[in-house]
Amino acid sequence: MLNLTKISLSFGFVLLSGLQLLFAQGLRFEQLSTYQGLPSSEVYNLFQDRKGYVWAFTKNGIVKHNGTKFIPSCTNLPNNESVIYTVREDHNGIMYMANSKAKIYTIKNDSAHLIHGLEKLSQLIIAGRADIYDLLVVSHRKIYLSTFDTTYLFDDGSITNITRQGSLKKITSYLKWKNQIAVIKGAIKRGSNQPELKDLNTNQVLPLPQYPFVGFWHRHSMKQSSDGSYYILQHPYLIRINNNSNKSIEKILLPYVPLNFEISLTGDVWVGSAHGLFRYDKRLRFIDNSFLNHTVSDILFDNQNGAWVATLDQGIYYCKNINQSYYEYQKFSGSISMLKEINGSLFIGTNLGNLFVKEHDNWRNVYSNKGEACITDLVLFDNRYLLGTKLGTVV
Repeated sequence: MLNLTKISLSFGFVLLSGLQLLFAQGLRFEQLSTYQGLPSSEVYNLFQDRKGYVWAFTKNGIVKHNGTKFIPSCTNLPNNESVIYTVREDHNGIMYMANSKAKIYTIKNDSAHLIHGLEKLSQLIIAGRADIYDLLVVSHRKIYLSTFDTTYLFDDGSITNITRQGSLKKITSYLKWKNQIAVIKGAIKRGSNQPELKDLNTNQVLPLPQYPFVGFWHRHSMKQSSDGSYYILQHPYLIRINNNSNKSIEKILLPYVPLNFEISLTGDVWVGSAHGLFRYDKRLRFIDNSFLNHTVSDILFDNQNGAWVATLDQGIYYCKNINQSYYEYQKFSGSISMLKEINGSLFIGTNLGNLFVKEHDNWRNVYSNKGEACITDLVLFDNRYLLGTKLGTVV
């Protein structure tokens, strides 16, 4: 008798065999390194432009991926000028990037072009041992640039320290707001831990639920999901402010110091750290972790459901489609001969006579005929499971 009547779950997936790739909780990642054309396995930043190219900014140069291979770009930059920390694109599709020397370049026709007029500011930032970690490009002559604790406005050749000008303590991140070109800053008022969202073009303050924010704020530490909820990375917590009537708060304690995070189209939250990648669902429930003991420097979700994970020592890990899950051939002890869903339960039969069912993200072997007969079918009849094999039927 097959005792399977209490199994119930729902899961969508793809099964492939013979793949010599890295698998993480059902996601298939392909490693892209110097063998695939990266200038270096030390990757700092990822960016996808509006044409669809995925750019990788590494220790030894800049490349863009055209869907097939990496293509060298900005080769006119000296190697010591090509360490890029921040990349942005304006509403005309022109890319801007800030490097480790606090200089800002545009990219045109795969060449880097220095924006002049920022020389003294670059020297000031470097002298203070700071970096430009974020940019807001309104136009070629109007750019907001932020270090960890100061934001400057470069406006038609003049430079203003807008942190000193107002009541802002520090600007921590920028958010897209609906369809506006203007981007919102996340800021903390002096004497308060409460962040404020403010449109830099109109100075309009936008509503954000009250929360006693404490601790260390991170680069790009605030994001908004497609359902309107805010996610805030504030060591040692990841916080979600729900977009509901009472603006309820959820938060989790992160196991390691986070370096970055992104929200996928499915709502999952991916957090990069010096100890790998950690994935959570939209309610901040743990899903899995991968790339342990590797520093995840950046995460990118492309416009074709793919995911790119940059590291500081292993290059890039690429998942072609995060909506598809894969499972290793070895788990099923043979090739797959049957695939069946019954009452929300997922079953796999193999040519070696093993039957598996998926329970709570794990596969359980519920029947084996020790390799005597290939499993061909499974049906639920009269509250009993009938298992078909090449040698007959098992009840």
